Amino acid sequence: MSQLLPPSYCDLLHRSAAHLGRWQKLEHGSYSNAPQHVWSESTIWPQGVLPLRILNLLIWIESSVVLYQLYSLLRSERWNHTLSLGLILFCNYYVLFKLLRDRIVLGKAYSYPVSSNSLGLKVQ
Repeated sequence: MSQLLPPSYCDLLHRSAAHLGRWQKLEHGSYSNAPQHVWSESTIWPQGVLPLRILNLLIWIESSVVLYQLYSLLRSERWNHTLSLGLILFCNYYVLFKLLRDRIVLGKAYSYPVSSNSLGLKVQ
């Protein structure tokens, strides 16, 4: 999942939305890949809500995998199972670290307001 939805893709979605200025109304149920929220002009979404939601889901899934592998490592009795689970667990620690790092960086980046000067546009 972290390769299918890389943080650079989520960041690209966020930058595109910031560049366009605002979200447009979608008909409810017209797109299967879009989140199905009831659209209202009075609803103000905080900046970076939807790209961070994807990362939060990936972090939750990866954390549950790591916890399950830790449990399996503690329950293993054979040395070859312990060795293989330890190697797999080390690889998943790295993936979890990268996801957490990207979540922290993107969370801080999205917390700052986007202005025309930060995008490199000239104010006239």
